[in-house]
Amino acid sequence: MKSKAIVITFCALLLALGSLFLCLPKAAFSENENRYLAALPQFSGKALFSGAYTAGLDTYVADHFPLRDAWVSLKTYADLAAGKRDSNGVYIAEDGYLIEMFTQLDSARYAQNLAQVQSLLSQAEASGIRTSLLLVPTASYVLADKLPAETPEIQQQALFRQAEAQGLPLVDVSASLLAHEDEYLYYRTDHHWTSLGAYYAYGAWAEAAGLPARSLEEYSQVLLSGDFYGTTFSKSGYYGAQPDEITAMFVDLPYTVVYNGTQRASSLYEPSHLARKDKYPVFLNGNQPVTKITGGAQNGRKLLIVKDSYANTFAQF
Repeated sequence: MKSKAIVITFCALLLALGSLFLCLPKAAFSENENRYLAALPQFSGKALFSGAYTAGLDTYVADHFPLRDAWVSLKTYADLAAGKRDSNGVYIAEDGYLIEMFTQLDSARYAQNLAQVQSLLSQAEASGIRTSLLLVPTASYVLADKLPAETPEIQQQALFRQAEAQGLPLVDVSASLLAHEDEYLYYRTDHHWTSLGAYYAYGAWAEAAGLPARSLEEYSQVLLSGDFYGTTFSKSGYYGAQPDEITAMFVDLPYTVVYNGTQRASSLYEPSHLARKDKYPVFLNGNQPVTKITGGAQNGRKLLIVKDSYANTFAQF
């Protein structure tokens, strides 16, 4: 009877989960993981025999599995109970930090990216425009002391030196960040730096550019959110983490913001994002194709930033 009970329970569980999978609506986007979920792959003979269809179907089932977040969290806590300190590439580090590791590098792609940047900057310099390149070190480098011993990691300083060796005008902000490593430089639950981390990088950039940097005391600081859970929180499945704070740091100067030539705004901060799980796009309304800011110091200077999302926080300085 005991064996029959196990078989019946197992079959009932499979039937229940299968039924839920078929009946529950399929979301296109995961707020918790901040990514689009896999769509049902299109069937064709070519896709079937190449393996693309079954691979796509496997991803689709995994993304839409019933109670997926609960299963991921259960696995994470089981791993922690067994003494494991990482989950899905994210380490549960000291002081409540969830730090994503940088362990794989496509060397050919990195070299190609540097060549593209070099081409762009050479054209700018030929037109008399001063240029600089700011490579942002990740939390796994700056906060390495919070990680378990002998944690695998790409040598990021070697990547910075490679950029310098190619003659690129690199502004290495890692020394400035490391000098303040005990401060709140990176979010505990997200891979981005905080406004404070971006401020120290701004200081290093201003010094390299020969510009006077404002002191920290000159900025008004406003708490935008006290319950931010970012990408590393979602990726790890470790849902016992404490939320982060998002702070705006600004100087009271009049300016206007225009997104993509038409959408006008009166602030660098878009508060509508604070009502969502992913609150980081509150800075510059996320990654817009073109953002034009006019006004500010009105000192006759112009600054062009070709950026990724780290610069959204940097731009407020």
